[in-house]
Amino acid sequence: MWLVGELQTGQRTPTRLDFLGVLRLLVLFSVTNLGLPKRQFDYLRREILHSYGFEHVVTLTNLERAGLFRKQELKSNWLTIKRAMRLVVEDNNTANPSDISYVFSGYAPLSVRLIQQAIRSGWRGWHMI
Repeated sequence: MWLVGELQTGQRTPTRLDFLGVLRLLVLFSVTNLGLPKRQFDYLRREILHSYGFEHVVTLTNLERAGLFRKQELKSNWLTIKRAMRLVVEDNNTANPSDISYVFSGYAPLSVRLIQQAIRSGWRGWHMI
């Protein structure tokens, strides 16, 4: 993660991210991944406090309370969904494409697969996914 590298450099250069920029990236990463793994969470929290000062303990605590910066509690379901819905297709027939993944270079959008599933078998069978 390049953010960690940015935090570890002690030099003040124009490319170094400001505190709000780091928080924005951290919150974006945390929210989109349902939190950070425990080791990364503890490490990034410690590095932010060392790099930007311990006066930001309150800021980090408030972000945690709001649920914007948190530890992962559950594993992501992405792998299960990816396999069940066939979101990544390795072998596309380029001569006679019949799957939407051909259009997206081997990736079928989840929204398309959900619509295909609903057309194929209605709303039954969703419990398996």
